[in-house]
Formats: sequence, C-alpha cells, structure tokens
Amino acid sequence: YNNHDCIFQFVLFKNFFGKFAIIEGIHSSAKYFKNNYFSLMTSLITCLEPNNLDGWVSDDDNFERKDEFRVVVRSFSKDYSKLCVPMARMDDFTDREFHALLILAYCDLNPSLDLPEEAFRLAIQTKIHHFDELQKYYRKELGLKDFSHRLGTLLTFAQGVEEAGNLLYEELAMYAAMFGTDSEDRLFSELF
Repeated sequence: YNNHDCIFQFVLFKNFFGKFAIIEGIHSSAKYFKNNYFSLMTSLITCLEPNNLDGWVSDDDNFERKDEFRVVVRSFSKDYSKLCVPMARMDDFTDREFHALLILAYCDLNPSLDLPEEAFRLAIQTKIHHFDELQKYYRKELGLKDFSHRLGTLLTFAQGVEEAGNLLYEELAMYAAMFGTDSEDRLFSELF
C-alpha cells in the first residue's frame, strides 16, 4: 500500500464506523432485549440504559461536571430515541438483511469525501449487486412475491442509520471537547 491507499482506507473507515456502531447496536438490542427499546447493546459485553444515568455516573462517583454530563447525555439520548426506537421495532430483520444493511451502509459514500472516482464507482456497483442479491433472497429463500415493503423498510432503516451515525460523531466530539475524553491514540482522536 502506498500512503494514498492508507488515507483512503481511513476515510472509508471513518465514513463507516458510526453507521456500523448504530446498526450493530440496534440489531443486537432488538435480538436480545426484544421489546425493551430503551436498552442498547453497544457490544457483546457493553449495554447502555440512557434513561438510567446512575449506571453511568452516580452521585457518589468522583467525576467533575456530573450535572453537565447528565444534561448532555439526556439530550443525545432523546435524539437517539427519535431515530433509533422506530428502527429497534424492526426486529424481524434476518441475519442476511443485517449483513446487507452493513454492506449498503459501507457503500453509502458522501460525495464530498476525499476519495478517487474509482471508489465511488465501485461503491455503486456493489450496492447494485447487493440489491439484486436481496431481491433473489426475498423471492427464493423467504418466498416473498412482493418484497417492496420489506426492502423499503430496510432502506428507511439505512437512512436513519446515516443520521444516527452522524449523531454519534457529534456526541463523541462533544465529550472530547467538554470533558477531556480525547484519546492519546492518534487513530481514535482523528476519528472523532
């Protein structure tokens, strides 16, 4: 790899990271928590309850600016809820649809990204290929004659993921700016 390839890989990774975190969190939460739309799995070992801030920082914790932190978390929690709770109710997505959604999110490139034209062309080709694969999956494996509603729901989910992924970046940048949570890790710092 040359230096440009590494830069392009980072741009692609940064474009995808927030969307991946949201997709994985909502999919896992819907799968394991079923109708509890106010718990979010952020990984296999980390779960968040935005309505229970004492789980994050209690009055007994030695933590500067606790009140400001709680205000920020509540604000972002409301914004996430508006976007993510409707998506969490889409818990009938299959694992194949989950993987297709990840691919579609990865290939959803903002035209302002500093990437070569070839990257945009390949992203479009990949999306077209996966739409074809999804249609075959719906018809052959799920036996759906009319899959337009299901595909439309998946695409609606993808749009909400884009917005929620952007919100995640805003939230992490806010924590870094207000509470000094920036990392010594260069990649992590550049990501947010």
